[in-house]
Amino acid sequence: MRLPVVQWLFSAPAALFYCLATAGLHESLGSPPGLAAVAAILATYLLPSSIALWLLADAQRRRRQLPYDFGSFVFFAWWVLVPLYLFSTRGWRGIIPLGLFVLLYLAAALYGSSPLQISLAFAARTVPRLRRPSRPWLEGFRFLISRRVSFQVFDRQSRKHA
Repeated sequence: MRLPVVQWLFSAPAALFYCLATAGLHESLGSPPGLAAVAAILATYLLPSSIALWLLADAQRRRRQLPYDFGSFVFFAWWVLVPLYLFSTRGWRGIIPLGLFVLLYLAAALYGSSPLQISLAFAARTVPRLRRPSRPWLEGFRFLISRRVSFQVFDRQSRKHA
């Protein structure tokens, strides 16, 4: 007997999330070499292949005829072909799977960039803050006023030579 949680952990949306999160984590950790790089490369190739396999399975379930070697074409251009396929088979209801994929993509991107965000939060606490002028144009004006004496000296010298 399979538990619903275990079944969801091995589902297609979970696999997409794992692939996206793995690639994002690898990039946010500074692209470390070794096993992490191998996992990131596998995740990079598993994402379009799983999308292509899903599209082929959906077309077969809907008894839709696809051109020869359409799976390879989807592998290389999935960001264009999947929305076209969804709108051609489902009409405007194709927005629902696209919206779910966008939410999944954003969640994986947020999870993948979490080490970077955490390190930036700690760095912001430890680095002393620099005083930024609230109005930069006013700071420039104050700088010119503080240098007024040197401008007056220059004007007096130029009047003598004129």
